[in-house]
Amino acid sequence: MFEVITPSQMKELETLAFTSGMKSIDVMETAAECLVDELIKLVGGPSGKQVLFFCGRGNNGGDGLAAARIFSSMGGRSYAVIQGKPKTKDALFNFERLKKLDIPVSDKIPKDILFDGAVDALLGIGLQGVLSDELTSAIRDLNQLDLKVLSVDVPSGMDALTGNCLGACVRADKTLTFQYPKPGHFLTNHLDHIGELVIADIGLGDYAGDFDLISSLQPDDLASCLPKRIASAHKGSHGRVLLYCGSQGMAGAAAMAALGCMRAGAGLTYIACEESIIPILQILAPNSECLSLEKVLANPPAHDVFLAGCGLGQETDVWDNIKELYSNKVPAVLDADALNLLAANPIKLSQETVMTPHVGEAARLLGTNARQVADNMLSSSLELAKRFCAAVILKSHCSVIRSDGKVSLNTLTAPVLAKGGSGDALAGIIAGLMAQGLSPFDASRTASLWLSKAALMAQQDGGLYSPLTGDILALMGKASI
Repeated sequence: MFEVITPSQMKELETLAFTSGMKSIDVMETAAECLVDELIKLVGGPSGKQVLFFCGRGNNGGDGLAAARIFSSMGGRSYAVIQGKPKTKDALFNFERLKKLDIPVSDKIPKDILFDGAVDALLGIGLQGVLSDELTSAIRDLNQLDLKVLSVDVPSGMDALTGNCLGACVRADKTLTFQYPKPGHFLTNHLDHIGELVIADIGLGDYAGDFDLISSLQPDDLASCLPKRIASAHKGSHGRVLLYCGSQGMAGAAAMAALGCMRAGAGLTYIACEESIIPILQILAPNSECLSLEKVLANPPAHDVFLAGCGLGQETDVWDNIKELYSNKVPAVLDADALNLLAANPIKLSQETVMTPHVGEAARLLGTNARQVADNMLSSSLELAKRFCAAVILKSHCSVIRSDGKVSLNTLTAPVLAKGGSGDALAGIIAGLMAQGLSPFDASRTASLWLSKAALMAQQDGGLYSPLTGDILALMGKASI
């Protein structure tokens, strides 16, 4: 597991460290040394290598100016470009040191020089709003050079919190960020602008003990996150899940949810559905028990978790049935059509309920548009959690999991999941893990990681396009080892 820090938290962390005795100029020097190490890996050398350092007027630019000096002292040839004098004390100090060493400093790109690479130290993690014309022009000039580029902290033009590109954005081959990665590194829809992400320790970690940082599980964490199973286990000891899913033409969604639930280890899985699709479901998900909806409404089977929505449709009686079966005293997962119906009939849920919207469903729940949600994943997930009093997993290439004040990101990107059925499977996996005792938060982040890990295995075996949801679910066992 690693931790992710927001830009505002990073500023607070720096302030705490500096008021506790660390010298900001020393931290800048450490950052610059790390920057030069990664630059050498990118362009080679340093002897004989010519590198252009695009520097802003803040501390991000100060890192770049210090790195230009260090790179030059190692035998490289540095050329700094900066529009005017730096505005911060530490950056100005490094600016003056650079000039005293006769390292070229200009407000324009030197002509007739064949550069081996460039450093983007124009903007830091505090960027918000619209870029100035001057900065937009500088970013476009850098991109047009067609050089190997190392960005400092975040590619200039990208919001470090949301990942949005605020107009022009540097296209980096590598991005070096300090102490912790930032949410925008993963939430962005412009991952190609970041390139390889490297995190450098600059000595601030000891001061982060009281910060509520965002967590991110990694593939090696999966086995330790799964429910424990004793040798004497039986089907009654690992939870019962009741699914209200499926309808004519969408029985497959119910099957994917049930298979996800069972592959996650739930002991017993019941599917409440129209009688007409029971024969289909007993073929697609033979280990589940299919029950007519009419009988379940009259006498629901004992269950530890309720899952509703996958392939249900949005008829009025469907919402009536969900309300009949849902209880805020029983852990639940609401997905797909259950969320669309909830958007039209908003009610308060409970912290034991997990909502699993993708961006479009979240937009309907919040009364906004998909672009607004996609551009603000963290704040959108928070608004969903507050509005409906529930746990939330807001799904995208990087999903945001939020419950009881805790936040996690699933940063394991798996493009092969971009097809119908993936969300149904995820909802089932979450329900299956909750039935075995995991909290909504732990079940959601574990399920998201598990599905992504299995998907990457399927992608490796079957390519980027062809694996189906059933193929991915079949690899969950291998992924768990």
